[in-house]
Amino acid sequence: SSEEILKIIEYFYEIKNYLLDPHTSVGIYGLLKLHKESNLNNKISICIATAHPDKFMNTITKSIKKEISLHPILELL
Repeated sequence: SSEEILKIIEYFYEIKNYLLDPHTSVGIYGLLKLHKESNLNNKISICIATAHPDKFMNTITKSIKKEISLHPILELL
């Protein structure tokens, strides 16, 4: 759900100091759910980001509850 997407983005930003985009947060949510349901807590998994967070600034701002600057290269565009 949209709420779960925002919570995953917020969690990774606050706890892991990593900013996820909304699409990648869906993948991370699925991976976390798989680990929980399949008892894979001691296994390593990889999730490849699918987009850049700057493309979704409104969602990111809503999730982490603060404004952030665009990447300098994206500012040039």
